[in-house]
Amino acid sequence: MEQGIHLMKVNGALMRDCQQDLLPTRLRVRARLARARAGAEGGRRARPLLDQATLQNLQKAIKRNPSTMGSRLINGLEKVLSANGVKARRVTLMKTNNFKDGLRELVCEVDIPDTVSPCGLQRALQASFENAHSEAAGFLHALRLACAQVSTLEVEVRPSKERLVNNLRMTIPNIGINARRGAAVMEAALKCSAIYKPVLDESADLSEVLSRPSKCVSGGQLVPVTHETLRDPPWQGVQKLSGLLAMSGAAHQQLKERLAPGSSWAKGVFGDQVPRTHQSRSWRGTSLIGGSLYDPGVKKRERLSEEVILAQRIYEQQDTAAHDLVASRLHAHFTSLSDLRDAWDILETSFEVIWVNNRFREPDAFGYPCVQIAVKQQVQDPRHCSKECVLAHISKITLHYEPLFQVKISVTAEDLHEELQEALAKCGIDGSSFDLAEAVVANVLDCTRIQMQRSAVEEVERVLAFLERYALQIGEKERDTVKALLWDSVAQAEAMGCARSNLLKILERYTSHFVKATLGIQLVEDRARGVGPTRKVLSKEKFRSSYGRTKTVN
Repeated sequence: MEQGIHLMKVNGALMRDCQQDLLPTRLRVRARLARARAGAEGGRRARPLLDQATLQNLQKAIKRNPSTMGSRLINGLEKVLSANGVKARRVTLMKTNNFKDGLRELVCEVDIPDTVSPCGLQRALQASFENAHSEAAGFLHALRLACAQVSTLEVEVRPSKERLVNNLRMTIPNIGINARRGAAVMEAALKCSAIYKPVLDESADLSEVLSRPSKCVSGGQLVPVTHETLRDPPWQGVQKLSGLLAMSGAAHQQLKERLAPGSSWAKGVFGDQVPRTHQSRSWRGTSLIGGSLYDPGVKKRERLSEEVILAQRIYEQQDTAAHDLVASRLHAHFTSLSDLRDAWDILETSFEVIWVNNRFREPDAFGYPCVQIAVKQQVQDPRHCSKECVLAHISKITLHYEPLFQVKISVTAEDLHEELQEALAKCGIDGSSFDLAEAVVANVLDCTRIQMQRSAVEEVERVLAFLERYALQIGEKERDTVKALLWDSVAQAEAMGCARSNLLKILERYTSHFVKATLGIQLVEDRARGVGPTRKVLSKEKFRSSYGRTKTVN
């Protein structure tokens, strides 16, 4: 066992209980003060010019007395944060004494709580400052009084390098991570999201798309996602990989037929023998949602097997759990956001939608905005064609805004992605682990309390799915261990802030009578008697810094 680090098995996921607290993620609001340059005779070095009154105001700005300009700046920034639903842990105001390109900088550093996404807040603050929103008026006015002239006002993310290195070491445990290279990885990752901003700034109808929340099914109804939403587990109708592979092809063809009925595209089956760029994979004719449809094909067995292994928990050894994987997916491209919005509406009314991720409103750390929609179909199991055997199957449809997609596949985006992979390689990560490492980076840059709670609830759901698969094999010797595993997952979810009543509702609603009888428990009564974990429960901060299973969305 490594010195100072305890490896603990929590719901099958490895977590590191580090002996020191990790530094918080911060946002930095940087105001560069405009300075005139004057070249003196005799070729002497140009010296910056700044009047005495501005220098005095700048000196006052670093003080925290309520009567100083610094207090007005901090109060103004806190109002902007509050308007975006953020209560900062700490705001630090300082000025830089180093001259860079003839500019002096005034810097506000904000410690970000775990309730917000650093990248999401960065985009919101930058938009407030650039568009001079009403909530930013006080801060901008105080900034002008303190600094007289401001050349640029920028918001940047200063993530915790220690948190990234800790998560990489835990998620990819057999590789030595060079901690000194962590800052370069963060810098490269943040560059990837900036390339989409020019297109978004020029996009019409963006505000209407941004106003739509992500959704999930709760109690059989599609509702907006909040921190209190009790989500129905989005499980496939099959539990194992073999069943998913058998069902996905039939579900894929059925979905295409509903989107473009009678078309040659809907009847086509595109495997590896058809090149990715072949025109037969695309359909631009009449379809249910309009736009240009693209079929990447069903995911191959090798890729799905890799996803199973990466998501596998310790208690699932030799298991091929596939209840939460998606093998069938399609893409739709639109030249305007209004067309994308209309297609979104049509899908919600024409299909049984399980969840919606609005990545325009909540983009991931790499910044590519799109809309992902999961739809459930009732599909005849092709393994039992001689009799009626209909199972539920979930497929995913991604709606793309074509100008943004062109940026994503541009040479600039490819260069930035290569820069990120080079930074990961210098950290000691080999090419086979790049996808997993990028998912870890995204998790560190864009983790929120809702996402942590969602991950904790998913662990509970995963344990329940495991029990459903192996209830017949649980004997007297395994019963206490399995019960402890279940209550451990519930305790971790409670530690993340999930309401106990909601967790018990999940257990009551989605644990079959057969599993309850096999375990010999009444879930609510057991919990009331205090049956639960016998080990230490991780705190929210430790869970956020140490949670080692990240999921990539393709």
